[in-house]
Amino acid sequence: MNYDFASMPCYGVKARWSLAALAVFYDRFFKTCGITGRQYTYLYTISINEGCSTSELAEIIKVDRSTMTRNLRTLMNRGLVVDLKAPDERNSKLSLTEEGKLVTAKAVRQWNKAQDCMKERFGEQELAVIDRVLEEIGSLGNYKI
Repeated sequence: MNYDFASMPCYGVKARWSLAALAVFYDRFFKTCGITGRQYTYLYTISINEGCSTSELAEIIKVDRSTMTRNLRTLMNRGLVVDLKAPDERNSKLSLTEEGKLVTAKAVRQWNKAQDCMKERFGEQELAVIDRVLEEIGSLGNYKI
């Protein structure tokens, strides 16, 4: 049995389908930078939280530590992120390398283009509704059952 979006009764499935489509949409913009939307989230978050630890980064971007570590390792191996902690320090101090700063700056421009496309496609009022609904959906993680 095949379901199209409109006939799918499950909000969870619709959310996953929508998230996948949105990820593809943003990934197309970031492709010119050689990164994915997820990697942009890491790079941008580190750029505005210079010196944050891996635990702080995981908390900010709302991912579990093992997922964050795996994704962060990819960015470090590519020379975009570095850990500046001293040998005697326990916590990481994440920072963008010069190459990481260049990629992030280019990616911010691509992100702005993606945002403009979203505004063009949906309009400001509809995006305000979408934003409110996404915030509400995000709060479901704290829902007590």
